[in-house]
Amino acid sequence: MKKKIAVGSTVFITLICAVVIYLGLTQNSLLSKETPESESTRELGTATEESNGIIEYEPSTERIAFQEGEEERVREILKEQHENLNTLAGWGAVERLDHTSLAEQDKWRGLKADVEWLSQHGLAPSEAINDMKNAKVLMEVSEEHEDEMSVRYLHRIFHDLDAHVNETKVDKIWDVTYAYGSEGEIDKVYNYISDFK
Repeated sequence: MKKKIAVGSTVFITLICAVVIYLGLTQNSLLSKETPESESTRELGTATEESNGIIEYEPSTERIAFQEGEEERVREILKEQHENLNTLAGWGAVERLDHTSLAEQDKWRGLKADVEWLSQHGLAPSEAINDMKNAKVLMEVSEEHEDEMSVRYLHRIFHDLDAHVNETKVDKIWDVTYAYGSEGEIDKVYNYISDFK
């Protein structure tokens, strides 16, 4: 009888431990899948602590705004370039990226042209303009220094913008955009850029 109680207690304790571990793992993964309107979103119209210096950011009370008649095209570009960057940098592809020929690739040139168009013609004054400023500098850092992390951050900007603006389903929000991100994550991108400039 004591043997049955000991075995039963061991099984019970093992099950409890398994449940605790499972809940811990799923809770962490649930936290990483923050909704677009997460609590970590910074207050609009405020500069981040680290954003003084190499890039002139323009704080805005609008997350994203479109030039008249350009909303559909902006949404398409965000989606297309997110997909392009998924291929280029997502899921570990950045580690296999040939930086020596990156500036010569048609998709990279198209990305540069789209970032410029979004900045000048697609987006109206809003926090998303600051994201395009970061994107432009990250592209420069990648080309000049053959740097992988700058391509990752570039991918994360388009990933988050596509997720928020087009409601594209993603497994994680990186919170790196001025338009929708958190101050801490935005500052990480800025600090990374400032190490090269």
